[in-house]
Amino acid sequence: MKSDSTIKFLSIIIFLLLVNVYANAQSLPTVTSVTSPTSRDLYSVYFSSSINGVAVGDSVVLHTTDGGTTWAAVTPPVNGRLEGVHFPTATTGYIVGIYSDGSSQTIVLKTTDGGKSWTSVAADTLAENLHAVFFTSADTGFAAGEGVVLKTVNGGTFWSYSVNDNYSYRSVFFPGKDTGYAAGDEFIRLPDLGTKKDSLTDINGTTGYDQSGPILSIYYPSPETGYICGASGQLYRVTKAGSVLTSLSFNTVNLNSIFFMNTTQGFTSAKDVYYTSNGGTSWSSITNPTGDSLRSINFAKGSNIGYAVGDAGAIVKIDATTSVTGVSQATSLAGLSVYPNPSDGSFTVQAAGSYQVTVMNSLGQQLYTQSANDALAITLPNAVSGIYYVQVSSVGSNSVEKVIIK
Repeated sequence: MKSDSTIKFLSIIIFLLLVNVYANAQSLPTVTSVTSPTSRDLYSVYFSSSINGVAVGDSVVLHTTDGGTTWAAVTPPVNGRLEGVHFPTATTGYIVGIYSDGSSQTIVLKTTDGGKSWTSVAADTLAENLHAVFFTSADTGFAAGEGVVLKTVNGGTFWSYSVNDNYSYRSVFFPGKDTGYAAGDEFIRLPDLGTKKDSLTDINGTTGYDQSGPILSIYYPSPETGYICGASGQLYRVTKAGSVLTSLSFNTVNLNSIFFMNTTQGFTSAKDVYYTSNGGTSWSSITNPTGDSLRSINFAKGSNIGYAVGDAGAIVKIDATTSVTGVSQATSLAGLSVYPNPSDGSFTVQAAGSYQVTVMNSLGQQLYTQSANDALAITLPNAVSGIYYVQVSSVGSNSVEKVIIK
């Protein structure tokens, strides 16, 4: 039987090796150009499965059935600026947009065959220009546009007004069925199944927020934490039901789209692609080989392969297969402590200022992640005895602490 000192020594060696593996195994995703069948601007892309995807743009719909390797043009039933696409199921999807002839008639297209064919719906008399769409089920969905957020409960045939004001809304997202968010000239919460509007607060808790142009994209990797981005480099982490916005801005370029694969790994786009592995605390630039502005990013659920689309028909593949969520560097974080240690599965992380916490087991599997400020109490349900690793990240710093659970 090994002595206690030998066991402690081996534990330290394993810990140091794990940190080293995380520090060195992490590599940036790759971005490569994909042949596009169009030179028209593309505004939105969505994958309903790992092989089936749709991209939309100026009077054009593109469809892939091989995971984005090849794309074919599908003739849409209308001519217009098709700006948003979303699939609530593998086969049912929706497109919204604006007629190219200047008509104020509402564009809503629907597919029930995964995107092979599309028909016009919205038989009501609404006359709204729409930018974005999100469905919480095959029949219930929301569309955001010029001065409106609309709701349907019958598959897009009829719509009612959730919001009707003077603001332009460019994005809409529901992390759950009960409450959603819309953003553009204003950032709002949509409670009570999306039937009401709550104006949200800025990073200082005052009315409105420090906005230098429209917010263009919303994404929530979890019900508790979301991200928004937009003009002039605006980038925020959103917590506490939208009432707390933490600035993550790292540039002044217009950020067109944001997407997170999980709670730590995410992407945003301008002319280049930007990648984070620590929940937005820091970002790395990845060159876009097309040189065109990328308007939308999407990954199929659970996939490490995603695509971005943009101006002049640009399509790029984003391969995050070799990228792992880990420790990008082992610089210390001021004032960091984790206690009690050892623990029974409940412990507190204490650090100065705002930070992101990720807890991993000895296999490197992520068990918990959360943004925090000052002190954070953590409980790992059903935690078995063993060694766990707590990564704490803030701007310019990453630290890893070993925690023993008895």
